[in-house]
This record gives sequence, structure tokens and C-alpha cells, in this order.
Amino acid sequence: MQVRNAPRKTHVRTALIALVGCAVGSPALAQAPSECSVAAQTEPEEPPLADSGPASWTDLREHRQELMAPGTNVYLEGMVVRGKSGRTLRVGRGKQELFVIPVDPTSVDYMAVGAKVDVRGMLVETPSAGQAKLVYAMSGREARRIARQRVIVDAWSVTTVK
Repeated sequence: MQVRNAPRKTHVRTALIALVGCAVGSPALAQAPSECSVAAQTEPEEPPLADSGPASWTDLREHRQELMAPGTNVYLEGMVVRGKSGRTLRVGRGKQELFVIPVDPTSVDYMAVGAKVDVRGMLVETPSAGQAKLVYAMSGREARRIARQRVIVDAWSVTTVK
């Protein structure tokens, strides 16, 4: 029985020596130097954009799949108010739009459609159409529109830009 396991133990030892050789940086110890060169050539990854500070509108457009997720901190400068409904603002640039829910619901009353605003907040999951209609006092049409979005902005600051 010991004779059968002997080749397996040797194979495991060889693999361990090769791994240690790669880790130490000594290709002489490593049995397969090509594995070491691949490991040595890999560059360290950059930190995710969300960890480097609040995401801007440009970041959201360029890295849409990665950053357009609940929990992303955003700072959107110079956004144009496209519409208002209940407690919500619809803001955007170009063809893309986002719904913004300000912390202070009375601030929506003082925002004019077409005004430029700076928005600071966090992306959160979009509610269903029925929930949006009740919670945000939206029209049925806007509630259906918000339900088709992936995320909305829960904004702690919405200020007008002159």
C-alpha cells in the first residue's frame, strides 16, 4: 500500500516546491518557469471607482454596469431638471436621465423645470410603480417610468447652479 502512494507524494512535493519557487521569485526552484513569469507579469489592480470618492456623471456613463448599483455615492454637477412629479425630480444630460428624491420634499417646489442643479446623494433600488406612486406622491405615468429604472438617487443635497 505504501508503494502505491509514493508517486502521489512525490507529485505533491514537486508541486509545492514549484509554488514556493514562484512565490520566492526563484525560477531555479520552480519546475515550470512559465508559470512564474505569468505570475510576475500581472500588474496590481486599480481600486474600484466607487472607493475613490463620489462618482460623477461622466463616471456613471463610462462605467455604467459597475457604478449604476445601489450604494454608489454620487455627485452630479450641472444636471438639468427635466420634470417634477410629487416629491421627485427627473434630471439628466443628453439622453440619459435619473430620478432624484430630495431629503427635503419642499425643495422640489422651488426648483424650476430647466434649472441646473448639483445633486449629492446615494443610488438606491427603484421601488415598484405602485409603491412609488404612494410614497413619492407621483403621477401614475411618472411612477411607471421610475419603475423601469434600475436605480434612483436618494439625495441629501440638491442645490441650484447659477
